[in-house]
Amino acid sequence: MNRNDEYLNLIKELDSNSEKIDNLYKKANKRLIKKLVTAAVTATLSTVASLLILFIILVNNVNSFAYACGSVPILKDLAKFVAMSPSLSAAVEHQYVQPIELSKTQNDITASIEYVIVDQKQVNIFYSLHTEKYKALDTKPEVFDKNNKFLECALSYGDSNETNDLKMITLDFIDKNVPDFISLKLNVKDIGEYFKEAEINDNNTDDVLDSHNRTNEEESEYLTEFEFDIELDPNYTAQGQTLILNKEFEVDGQILVLSTVEIYPTHMRINFADNDKNTKWLKALNFHIKDEKGKIFDKISNGISATGSTDSPMMVSHRLESSFFAKSKELTLFIDEVTWLDKKDNTIKIDLVNNKSDTFSEYYKLHSTKKYLNSWKVEFIVTSTKANHMFNLFNGTYYDDKGNEYYINNSSTTSGLYDDKGDNTLKENQFIQTLYLTDYHEDTVYLEPVFTSIYKVDNPIEIKIK
Repeated sequence: MNRNDEYLNLIKELDSNSEKIDNLYKKANKRLIKKLVTAAVTATLSTVASLLILFIILVNNVNSFAYACGSVPILKDLAKFVAMSPSLSAAVEHQYVQPIELSKTQNDITASIEYVIVDQKQVNIFYSLHTEKYKALDTKPEVFDKNNKFLECALSYGDSNETNDLKMITLDFIDKNVPDFISLKLNVKDIGEYFKEAEINDNNTDDVLDSHNRTNEEESEYLTEFEFDIELDPNYTAQGQTLILNKEFEVDGQILVLSTVEIYPTHMRINFADNDKNTKWLKALNFHIKDEKGKIFDKISNGISATGSTDSPMMVSHRLESSFFAKSKELTLFIDEVTWLDKKDNTIKIDLVNNKSDTFSEYYKLHSTKKYLNSWKVEFIVTSTKANHMFNLFNGTYYDDKGNEYYINNSSTTSGLYDDKGDNTLKENQFIQTLYLTDYHEDTVYLEPVFTSIYKVDNPIEIKIK
């Protein structure tokens, strides 16, 4: 039994005394609280129930005490880890965190599931891998339901390979609600040998990985596989609000409908519908939401930023930081840039042998093609609309001259030096997109770009949400 189970059992035990607790709470005042604090310091409370009564009174009456509860060392580490995410930071600050505290040790590696931050549509799992034996570990997570079937969700996880660091997995359930149970499998691989080889040969680590695992990933064996059963508290998974709007607007000659806005503790979603007369698919937006106090909620910059539809290439649901804990009374959506994909002419042809592309764009250009045994490494220089913003340039499928379909096993985005000698650097708003075409024997490939054009709005479109 972990601490969360103990806590829930204690709460159930106290339910029979709820009327007494409620009466005690109603009688509580500052003087009583002060006496209770003094008593807590100088004496041991006789029962766990009385300790919980004291805790309830203090949390509900003394803000500084409630804040201090979120400042214990492990939560400090969690707060530091999510510092770049305003929504998750707010969740930690408001103690909107479910402790899990599950741990297993296998093959000299200890895997620990520490916490989850969860709501009706999204689960953020925080875990760590501790080992003295391995220098760097790579983890591939998988999630299943109670019947050991794959859970249908969008999955995102960090790329930190350092051992002992806190790591995060995000599960986005798109158009379904979060279940009350998740079976998590962590497939752990040792990649320390590649870092060691890079150091010995004075090579770039990515180049070593390129010529090893990335060209034949399936041959690599996992050191071990951890399995954890995670029970999610329904008090968290029921949190959310949906606003039905169905507001139609025009941008760049296309008609879109803002159908609904969903507000959850970990994120917000704005959902759009297409028009049959449109010649372009909506792929991305540059947008934000502002409340009545002037507080701005930006789109998600790292992680799952949008999800699509099985019916079309359109990205129908777009993610923002959440207004949940801000308790905003008024919200207005501002759109100043739209990214489109043409419904026709949306593939490009690459001559791999001669390093040529028959399609030119102001946003990307082919940089290099390189063959590793029976696989290809293809690099593009991509120009973003703003600095330090990287994204996937192509979809996960590609085709040969005969129309046979293949899947991109690996891809990466990097910034900084891009040639072997280090003589050239990328511009501030550029990055490298690298595709690995594993076990591909053809000389020509057809790729599907994520987008074909970007339209900047002269005067931001404003839509009142609430």
